[in-house]
Amino acid sequence: MVQSSVNSTLISDGYTAFNANDWQTVEALFCQDDPADSDNPDFPAFYPMDRWDRPIKGRNAIVTHLQGLRAAGLEARLVAVADHGHKLITLDITTGGGAPHACADEVEFDEHGLIKVFKHCAAATHHDEQPGS
Repeated sequence: MVQSSVNSTLISDGYTAFNANDWQTVEALFCQDDPADSDNPDFPAFYPMDRWDRPIKGRNAIVTHLQGLRAAGLEARLVAVADHGHKLITLDITTGGGAPHACADEVEFDEHGLIKVFKHCAAATHHDEQPGS
């Protein structure tokens, strides 16, 4: 069940836009790039599923990454949202491009209600060891 709040509605709209290839809506959900260093902004940041992958930073880079996932045939269905104010946890199921995948994502919003950080499969970030170590 998706909770009803401004942030959960934005996230729900984002999943719908992703599946519809509506990249203008997806891009508008993320905060502006951090102007402190336009070549390497701190925010927004998207953390891929593998915690050892580097975060993808900047609106354009994030949208390009998501477009690649969608072009590979992925679809995401939002199942539930746990709203904790400026942070929320989503439960989603991704299909296409292989076996279905369910995970919990952590999403952090800035003071304007835009996505600042999106950690895909946030539970994976709690492992202590790097593969092969």
